[in-house]
Amino acid sequence: MPPRKQPPKPKPKRTQKQSGRGAPTICTAELTRQFAELMAAGNYLETVAGFLHVSQQDAYNWLKWGAEGKDATGPDPAAYRNFFEAVTHAERQAEVRAAALLQRAGQDRVVDLPTDPSKQFVQGDWRAIAEFMARRYPKRWSKAERVQQELTGANGGPVNVALSWWDGIDAAAAEDTEDSDGAPADSDPA
Repeated sequence: MPPRKQPPKPKPKRTQKQSGRGAPTICTAELTRQFAELMAAGNYLETVAGFLHVSQQDAYNWLKWGAEGKDATGPDPAAYRNFFEAVTHAERQAEVRAAALLQRAGQDRVVDLPTDPSKQFVQGDWRAIAEFMARRYPKRWSKAERVQQELTGANGGPVNVALSWWDGIDAAAAEDTEDSDGAPADSDPA
């Protein structure tokens, strides 16, 4: 008896809410809101992704796809574009906030101390914010004092280095290879 033909599998029906093929993306509006909020606080993308239990690769893919204008699968086709816009805006917001803090921290001001009712002059300290800015946004905020040096010897050749302690090692090694009568240790006593 010949094998029975299997009827074709019915294609899954696409609902009005589902867009694209495949499983709906986990890049939801709520996750995007949380991501942007944490990024605006000055956190790195990798840190925020780990905190929200999202793989770093997924977060980078969402950014890339959002920048390319790709549609997401699921009820919100604009999820990747929204993610890209929210995260890039949050990064700018973190930098603007830090720059404002840097400006304010560098200003002198008078504050009331809780332990002393009299006012006391306090000088602003900007160093912590400046360090944050230099590490988080190095292209714009780090010091541009990068020096690279290369040393060469005469006519562009290698540099000759004389190490005085090395001479002592060579002498000790030579003594170890000689017999007590001064002959080399590997020579044949005939």
